[in-house]
Amino acid sequence: LVYIPTEDEKVNREGIDFHNLTEEQLRRIFFVNDFSGSTCYFRPNRIAKAIIEKEVDLSLNVKKNKLTGSFDIKTASFNYEQIKNSCIKLKVNRLGEISKAL
Repeated sequence: LVYIPTEDEKVNREGIDFHNLTEEQLRRIFFVNDFSGSTCYFRPNRIAKAIIEKEVDLSLNVKKNKLTGSFDIKTASFNYEQIKNSCIKLKVNRLGEISKAL
């Protein structure tokens, strides 16, 4: 699991309380899906398994007037930023308690 911090949390990473995450913070938790060369793909924590193959992070390209993305359940970006460049690795114990990995 990885957590994607907000801009404020990037400045003060020690201020994140992983024992008491808000609903908005829980939406920023992702599973590492797979690795492909230098790219790492992630899946939102709230998606257990895709019912239908569908892109998680689609965006509208206004110039081309069409949707862009990899059209898959995995993604390498969140809010137009590479996840692997800003994520915080998490660990979960056998009781489901989340903490920052060392």
